[in-house]
Amino acid sequence: IEQKVISQEAERLGLRVTKNEIRDKILEIPAFITDGRFDESRYRYMLSSSHLTPEDFEESYSINILTSRWLSARRE
Repeated sequence: IEQKVISQEAERLGLRVTKNEIRDKILEIPAFITDGRFDESRYRYMLSSSHLTPEDFEESYSINILTSRWLSARRE
């Protein structure tokens, strides 16, 4: 419920997270990098090991980014 309220409030404030932003941030996560590059196989394997689909992970990551932005907006 808390996440839904935060998402609604963030939307009211005009805060958004684009698919490109999510992709760019995921590409920088050290756990998914091999030899200095994003490793798609490692990404999928690690998500699968956690019983997550890429879609589930990306949605959750999006909510985390949005929550962070909402908290920052509240402090301003």
